[in-house]
Amino acid sequence: YEITETELVARSGLMRWRVPLADIQEVRPTRSAASAPAWSLDRLRVGYLKGGRSRALLVSPSDKWAFMRDLADAAPGLELRGDRVVRNV
Repeated sequence: YEITETELVARSGLMRWRVPLADIQEVRPTRSAASAPAWSLDRLRVGYLKGGRSRALLVSPSDKWAFMRDLADAAPGLELRGDRVVRNV
């Protein structure tokens, strides 16, 4: 996973997902068994908007807390609250 100035990039094999940081609404822990580029069931659900519709990307960074902190630091309007990253309204 890579957090750039403008987006979260997730790669798995030849697949690549790009989520604009401005579109991320919430990041929270999940144990969902849904298919995703994350190998583990101990993952994070990145909720975001695309075309006005809610979407989700499941990721499994090796250090979930550092990932959430880095994401909150990189994206204006996102803040770390407990075990979640949420968008300020």
